[in-house]
Amino acid sequence: MKSIFRLLRYSLVLLILTVLLSACFKKPATDDIKRLRISFNSFPNTVDPRKSADFISSTLICMIFDGLSRNLPDGSVELALAERFVMSPDQKTYTFYLRQSFWSDGSQVTAFDFERSWKQILKPGYPSLCPYLFYCIKNAENARNGRVEADQIGIKALDNVTLQVTLERPTPYFLSLTAFPSFVPTPPDVAIELDSISGSKSLISNGPFLISKIRPNAEIILKKNGGYWNCNQIKLDEIQISIIRNEMTAWELFEHGELDWIGGAISPLPSDSMNWIAKHYNIQHSPM
Repeated sequence: MKSIFRLLRYSLVLLILTVLLSACFKKPATDDIKRLRISFNSFPNTVDPRKSADFISSTLICMIFDGLSRNLPDGSVELALAERFVMSPDQKTYTFYLRQSFWSDGSQVTAFDFERSWKQILKPGYPSLCPYLFYCIKNAENARNGRVEADQIGIKALDNVTLQVTLERPTPYFLSLTAFPSFVPTPPDVAIELDSISGSKSLISNGPFLISKIRPNAEIILKKNGGYWNCNQIKLDEIQISIIRNEMTAWELFEHGELDWIGGAISPLPSDSMNWIAKHYNIQHSPM
């Protein structure tokens, strides 16, 4: 039962960005740059998908990384880097076939990147906060606890574009799990902590946006990734994320047209103002 409750707790990240608990928005100002201005109520702890668990970090990770699948606003899952997959008759083996995609340094994203990243999470002592999300995979829990070697985990890159995952038992929600931030691949041999990134050196990632600039505890600027495999579907040029810890300050900036979207877990609306806000603004409520 504990694992079920943990899964429900971390299901918050299933609806990152596209669906918030409640949100209030204005139409962004029109200029030459299609920019979205939002706020976080704290600075992300990490941009390393292997170490993330909190909502803020996970939201940013889903903006700059892409995995096998992604979640849609209604909570369903669609394939992303996986162009297709085949499930074995006993429902225990998934074979994913990857579409051609690239890291922001121009190198190809491969099945070996997935295998390496997932197995790192399952190393004994590795500072991952949610390795249990992988425990439906064969020998994942045993590897995490040091009972078997990594080569016995049911995660194997057959070649650059083919990833095979063998489960302990049929797991109907496994495809949904692959949309969690923990399951995105990470680039090989690259530091991906926020404190290693400056305005002149961006993090290598593979998602729809890239980190362009960071002012610690103040602002994060994302720019559209022109090398993203689905780039033509990305309508924004830039996302400006302000770190605003006080919800009333965020509300005042929204009121003055300096933020385009507030609300939800990443930037809560002032609870004592909800009745007034509901009468004057279009508030979107979505189940979570």
